[in-house]
Amino acid sequence: MKLAFLTLLSLLLLSCASKPTYEYREAPSIDASSMTAAIPVKLDNLQYPKKAARNGVEGWVYFEFELNESGEPRNIKVLDSHPEYIFVREATKSIRKWQFKKFPGIEKYRYLLEFKIAN
Repeated sequence: MKLAFLTLLSLLLLSCASKPTYEYREAPSIDASSMTAAIPVKLDNLQYPKKAARNGVEGWVYFEFELNESGEPRNIKVLDSHPEYIFVREATKSIRKWQFKKFPGIEKYRYLLEFKIAN
């Protein structure tokens, strides 16, 4: 009985210490020549989430937004992300500080922000 309890406890502790694994899902393809593809002209430092970096997790966040007269994004919406929710907070915090090229007659823009670990 005691041995079974210790074995179960060991398995539980090992499962808590293991890294989460994610099956990578490709980012949506974006046609850069499309007028809805946002082109950044001023960037702010993007922080890689520490837990994701520590676990070697890469991913992306796909945004849709409008631009004000200065090219700053407004009404930011996350259309998709992978792994879900891991990068959304940092990506949204950063993209709010960016500036994009504004095109006449275009109301909504899309941008794919990728998180990759340098080799």
